[in-house]
Amino acid sequence: MLFRWGLPYLAFMVLVTFVGFWPTYFGKIDRVPLPFHVHAISAMIWLSLLAVQTWSIQQRRNALHKQVGKASFLLFPLLIMGLVAIVNLTATRYAAGDQGKMVFEPAIGIITFVAILGYLTLFHLAIKHRRNARLHGAYLLATPLILFESPASRATGNLFNWPDFANRTPLQQFGDSVAVPDAMCIAFALLVYASDRKHGKPWLVAVFFLAVQALVVYVPDAIPGFNRFLAAFGTLPAAVTLGGGLLAGALAGWLGWEQGKPPSRRVPSPQLAE
Repeated sequence: MLFRWGLPYLAFMVLVTFVGFWPTYFGKIDRVPLPFHVHAISAMIWLSLLAVQTWSIQQRRNALHKQVGKASFLLFPLLIMGLVAIVNLTATRYAAGDQGKMVFEPAIGIITFVAILGYLTLFHLAIKHRRNARLHGAYLLATPLILFESPASRATGNLFNWPDFANRTPLQQFGDSVAVPDAMCIAFALLVYASDRKHGKPWLVAVFFLAVQALVVYVPDAIPGFNRFLAAFGTLPAAVTLGGGLLAGALAGWLGWEQGKPPSRRVPSPQLAE
């Protein structure tokens, strides 16, 4: 099921991304800040890499699969840097503005940090389990779920006008726009897990990060010190934060590679003749 439906799954992700971000990004691509370009380009390249890897496995193009797999060690740090660029933009606005009135920035910041941790974890485990094709592929294919709430919430908002039955606050409505798509992704991930429990652990890892996102988005102020941390993060030089993102992505891949090496076999030394 995993590899058979991998390409339609990724195509659906791309379709929802274009629908969701057309009004705010693709439709006015020449008028958006640079951090959004960094994030969008790195994310689309990552989805393309996953599509090529899925296709190459389906077609038994093992040589191509290995070559593109090596490129992931360069592309994944760029993906993390793109996410950090969004955090930079959010944190800089928060640090420079009236923090008492800025209710969305902490929520955006914390779910993006959770997404970064989710991506790092899944990629690390994908590389660590590279000798198990099903686990390796599942960890990689689970990565787009981590931030799928972002295009999905915008896509549904573009297509439908959801009424506010409960007169919820703006922050609660924003939380709903994150939690509902996350809940849908959790249901999908659990369905995939149920179809292949032996190799389904990657989808449970994704479920964990999705559930954390869906919970913390409502209560960023309840997390001790996070608002102060976000404001301090916004004062750091971009070179430091973006470089840290690149380093974190590279470190996740390197640790996964090292931990995934087969145990070395000790060659007994020949006994010296007496």
